[in-house]
Amino acid sequence: MYGKVFSKMYEGSMVGAGIPVFALWPYCISKADPSDHTVELNPALLSAVLGATKEDIASAIEFLCSPDPDSHCDDHDGARIVKQQGFTYLVTTHQHYQKINTKEARTEYYREQKRKQRAKNKNDKGEEPEEPEENDDTPADETKIDWKLVQAHWNSIAESVGLANIKSMTNTRKAHYRQRTDQGRSQDEFWAVVDRECRRLKPFALGLDDDRDWKMSFDYIIGSATKFTKLAEGVFRKPQAKKQPPRKRIDV
Repeated sequence: MYGKVFSKMYEGSMVGAGIPVFALWPYCISKADPSDHTVELNPALLSAVLGATKEDIASAIEFLCSPDPDSHCDDHDGARIVKQQGFTYLVTTHQHYQKINTKEARTEYYREQKRKQRAKNKNDKGEEPEEPEENDDTPADETKIDWKLVQAHWNSIAESVGLANIKSMTNTRKAHYRQRTDQGRSQDEFWAVVDRECRRLKPFALGLDDDRDWKMSFDYIIGSATKFTKLAEGVFRKPQAKKQPPRKRIDV
């Protein structure tokens, strides 16, 4: 069995809950039975599996069973798990997240979450909620990307090695950038690769080869997973100069 763990888990209402909670919650997600969405949580067993004390595991279970007023899920007052009997617990959102397995489903999920958030904000202010935006298919976490910073980051690297700047972050560039940073790597990891490899480019990739009318660009790097992988694996990297062994001194 497996489960989906979303990055927002590390930025939402569980922040500061402690290592045992962040270890136990993915365990619940991945071990939940697909047929009835339940999981067995035996503190004695889990203390050995997760490397924590039974007291820490019991405390983490209690936290996950507690109501969460900031949860996106209204069922069970936002509690993540609900005790059934013995060591058996219901993972309340398991069935819902199981269904988010396609791009279309994720888009619809993000759209609905944004609608709920807008309605909640309106209600908190005593205003009438807005009508749903039918074409609002922007992922809920897109606002976390500072596009001006992305542009500035690339332009800083480009200027340092002689590549072309970009003047704007078009919708196509935004979409490609999101794809490259949503494939098991963070933005920091993405930029670490780009910065490292762009400083080691072969002359032709810098536009210094008269026989090739081509130069590395931001659009090339983010254009596809294959192109980014080529960059990351050093396909465009100039070979390091071999160090010559020191000459032996010969006394005459």
